[in-house]
Amino acid sequence: MEANSTKLARKEEQNASLQRSEAKRFVLRIVPRVCDLHHANCCLVSRRVAHQRWLAYNGRTQKMGTIVMDADHQQINDYRTSIDNIDASLVFLLAERFRITDKVGQFKAENDLPPVDPVREERQAERIRGLARSVGFDPELAQRILSFIVNEVVRRHERMSRTEQPD
Repeated sequence: MEANSTKLARKEEQNASLQRSEAKRFVLRIVPRVCDLHHANCCLVSRRVAHQRWLAYNGRTQKMGTIVMDADHQQINDYRTSIDNIDASLVFLLAERFRITDKVGQFKAENDLPPVDPVREERQAERIRGLARSVGFDPELAQRILSFIVNEVVRRHERMSRTEQPD
């Protein structure tokens, strides 16, 4: 009995280690892209700061979109620029994910496979919760986000399945 629990514990640790390494690989692929976007925006931020200083010299303040033109608020502007870059990365990643899941949906439709695979969905949900825990992110929030995405994928697969069937 103890040997089985030891094996199970070892397997769980291997899975957790694998999830952590997947998370690290993901971050190593994405963060440089986000940093490149951040660097590209630094020049723009520098021009805004110069403009803000000119406006302050003339005794005026101004807002440009969501960028607050006030030296005291430079930190929040930097945060917002980073958030904007991360949002852009999320959109690019979601677009790529949907391109791939559309190919999966096409394959399922062509091979009369059901649009939903509950076993795969549960494995993915557990994997996402584990990844979230390994990086200090709320696993339930990660699960809700994944569920939203998966529901959209299933809806698209169902639509593909209906269009593939002969009338």
